[in-house]
Amino acid sequence: MNFDRCIKVEDVPTIFMVRDDSKSKVPIKHWEDYVALGQPSCETVTQEDADRLRTVEFFGQHRGANMDKPMVLVTIPTLNRPKMCRRAVASLMHQKSPNWNLVIAKNGGSFHTPDYITALSDVLDHPKVRFLVLPKRGLGYALNEVFHHFNGGHRYFANLEDDDEWGENFLTTMIKTLEESGADVAHCQQRQNPKPIQSNGEPMDTDILKRHNWINFPMCLFRTELVRKVDGFCNAAGPATDWDFHLRAVQAGARYVFVNQPLVTHHWHDSNYCITHKRGGSLYVKEQIKGGHYD
Repeated sequence: MNFDRCIKVEDVPTIFMVRDDSKSKVPIKHWEDYVALGQPSCETVTQEDADRLRTVEFFGQHRGANMDKPMVLVTIPTLNRPKMCRRAVASLMHQKSPNWNLVIAKNGGSFHTPDYITALSDVLDHPKVRFLVLPKRGLGYALNEVFHHFNGGHRYFANLEDDDEWGENFLTTMIKTLEESGADVAHCQQRQNPKPIQSNGEPMDTDILKRHNWINFPMCLFRTELVRKVDGFCNAAGPATDWDFHLRAVQAGARYVFVNQPLVTHHWHDSNYCITHKRGGSLYVKEQIKGGHYD
């Protein structure tokens, strides 16, 4: 990895390599890595200054390596759900299409990071995988961080949430659909486990979209040009981040194409939020038992 300087926080043993252009820092986890860099001098900074830099974690022989640029950049935002995250990652690893890179965006700072390292120990060395540690600032913030700092030359962008999983043909089918149709968004049907609570998916209807959302992010593949066109994702939307994105995309003239196949499984559990409809002119959030994804 090319870096501009090394820093450390007083009374904290970890040394970080800093990239000033991306405002990011990478921890040096092994002494031999520091020696291999020539043992550069370190600037001691305050914890506050260090926290202004996002932490990008690399693992194994691929840490610090540049990512290739296949067609799709996939992000899995996650918060305190390492086992569910592992299931989502596994569904990506089993895709028939190899045209992807993955950024796992772990919200909540360093809290629970060791649990993720344990749960994902067999994938964190993969050359297509990066692990990004972010402060707990919301889903929209996490998606924007990944898109702006990792997108590069990727043609498509997808968000696989940590409690969902893709069927093995998801990327193959969705890429083919967008390549053949020239549309901006491909979206498909979903299975729901243990029982249906939302719509299983249907073709885009802008009038219905104004009343409720039935197109969750994991059901979609987006052209990166569209994400740029609508200025990314709105963090203020909270659990309705997908709904907000679709409303702005439609307003910007985005063309949607529907794939009438259940290529996604959405798992309902004790920490879901379900956006259902507007009640009295304001958003009604149906809370499933307790908690929520990112807020």
